[in-house]
Formats: sequence, structure tokens, C-alpha cells
Amino acid sequence: MLRRMTIAAAAIAIAAAPSALAAAPAALVEEVSGASGIQPFDYVEAGRTLALGNGGVLVLGYLKSCLKETITGGTVTIGTEQSAVAGGKVQRERVECDGGNLRLTAEQTGKSGVTVFRVAPGNEPVVRVFSLSPALSLGRHASASGATVVIERVDKPDKPQSFTAPGAALDLAKAGVRLVRGGLYRAKIGEDAVQFRIDPLAVDGPAPALSRLVAF
Repeated sequence: MLRRMTIAAAAIAIAAAPSALAAAPAALVEEVSGASGIQPFDYVEAGRTLALGNGGVLVLGYLKSCLKETITGGTVTIGTEQSAVAGGKVQRERVECDGGNLRLTAEQTGKSGVTVFRVAPGNEPVVRVFSLSPALSLGRHASASGATVVIERVDKPDKPQSFTAPGAALDLAKAGVRLVRGGLYRAKIGEDAVQFRIDPLAVDGPAPALSRLVAF
């Protein structure tokens, strides 16, 4: 009886393993066309399959590996560090990102992501941004009516900037906002706050969303 129970328990654990894998968010959707059920700034989980058809395009940024993929057509299966693509074409490039800190738990992405970057000991930010115009993923604060985001300088006196951001993200590049290289900033939505530093060599111009990501 004990042996049968042990085997049964092992079978349950094996059956549950794919679900656990599928629950782990692995990549950020940067651009998408021709695929239903996802939009820019959604997170996709390892194990998920997406159909692009003949002409669909999907651009992904992998949180762990800092790998940017541009996939055209076919069927995409999300991995932990890169995708498996059947019947389509994929181009890959490594981009600047704070890969060690761009880790989201299943619970954190239950509502398109929540706060994942926090201040480390010594009052230093955990996440580093490689563009002068960060992209803020609003996570659980996303709404059609819009969330109020306040961005303030932490290391030097400066006037806070306030934005109303409808939807899932606030893209400072689209808003025409450029921050200062090396600057330490805090973004706040109500009582929820996240700190980030602009890299001293941050680019001023187009950059992958993964290189600019700050997530609530």
C-alpha cells in the first residue's frame, strides 16, 4: 500500500510539473501582429505556444538571457531563455538589460506583472536602465482609465514629473521624455514605488523595451 501511494504521489508531481513550468514568466512582448490574446508589454510564460500564421510578427525580450527575438510566421513555443520556432523564421540578438534582476514570479505576473524591482541595501537601486527614456510596465496598476505615475529624482533636487498612463505601460520615449545619464530615480503609483538608475552609457534614441524596462 505504501509503495502504491508513493508511486501515485510521484505521478501527481510529474503531472503538475508542466503547469509549474508554464506558470513561470520568461519573456516580455515588445511588438506583436498576427497573434491573438497578447499585446505589447504582456509577459509570456515558459511552455506557452503562440501561432503567428504566415505573416505574423512577434518580438520578444527574454528576461533571464537578455535575448531579443524577432519571429516571423510559424508556431512559437516560449522557453526559459529562448523560443523554439516551427515553420517560421527567427532572428536573435543579445541586448543590454539588467538580466539578473528582470525575474518575475508567477504570482507577480498574475495581473500582467506587479512590482519586481526594489531598493537593495545601501539605498542603491536594483535595476539599471540602458536608455534615457525608460518604459514602465504598470502591472496591476494598468487600467483603461489611466494610472497617475510620478517620477522624481532621488540623488539630486529636481521637480517631480507626473504622467497619466492609460493601459499597461508608460513609454517615456513616446512621451518625449529624457532622463539624465547616471541619475537615480523613483517612480511612484500611489504608495507603490520602484527605484532605478539610468546607466552612464545609456543611449539617447531607439532602444529595445528590454533595455528600458522598469516594472511595477
